Amino acid sequence: MSEGYKIRSLSEIVNEILSTVRSYYDAEYAYYIEKDRGDIETIYEWCDENIEWQRDRMKLLPEERQPKWMKTEITDTTARDYSVFLPISEDVTAVLAVVGVRRGGCTIDLMRAIVQYIPQAIALQKMQKQLRIPRQQKKMQQQKKQQ
Repeated sequence: MSEGYKIRSLSEIVNEILSTVRSYYDAEYAYYIEKDRGDIETIYEWCDENIEWQRDRMKLLPEERQPKWMKTEITDTTARDYSVFLPISEDVTAVLAVVGVRRGGCTIDLMRAIVQYIPQAIALQKMQKQLRIPRQQKKMQQQKKQQ
């Protein structure tokens, strides 16, 4: 890796993906959500300029009040919202959605191609964090021995 290469955080990567997806569909919002049955476990949001963030409000919604795009795939490209689902495990589903689409008629191919990579990036980050902890503990033990 070159010295000028900057490793970006997971949030930066997901935000860049959502920004690109939101822009492509000219939507008000783009969301990536992981749901365990009906409960929202993970949520990332990117919204257009001068549009209010809804992430915290969305996370607190009980399942019966969640919008349609969160409950079922919407692949009709004449609709106002689109969503694609990807089962991650038996109980967990990833949802990639664009809400308030202003440029209808675009296929959902981009969303289908992208949705599979976000949960992989999240899983990799979790694994990296788990690997860092033993290294940090070992380093601290060595420092204590030197004292």
